[in-house]
Amino acid sequence: MLHGTDRSNYRDFFFKLWKKMQTQEKLEPLEQIAAALIEQHPEYHDALLNMENDQPQEFPSNNLYENPFMHLGMHMGLIEQLQLDRPTGIRAVYMKLMQGDATDEHQLQHQIMDIMGQQMWDAMHRGVDFDETKYLEALGKLAR
Repeated sequence: MLHGTDRSNYRDFFFKLWKKMQTQEKLEPLEQIAAALIEQHPEYHDALLNMENDQPQEFPSNNLYENPFMHLGMHMGLIEQLQLDRPTGIRAVYMKLMQGDATDEHQLQHQIMDIMGQQMWDAMHRGVDFDETKYLEALGKLAR
């Protein structure tokens, strides 16, 4: 998936993908995943258009829903977690949640991303590694 910490690389990936989507070019498998996410989020299309016009925007770094690149990146991170089943067991938790009341997969992903973001913020501010066990436990509470 997308790895690294250089935000310009992330933005450039989405910008180039947006252009390919507009010209209906063939997409690579990773781009197909990201394109589907972009299509699910029309509220972020203006940000991609602004990049196209060489007017990159600044977004709050602490708000998952106001920053389109953070938001789309978190979606992609979750998809990668599910594909790899890492942390081990996340796929089973996700499937259990999908069978419960959370039948809207996109909304479920947002709920999980909220927890993921809280866990990441906590780990960064405490100067510790991301706690996969704590993360899975928090996700398990969504099922109750």
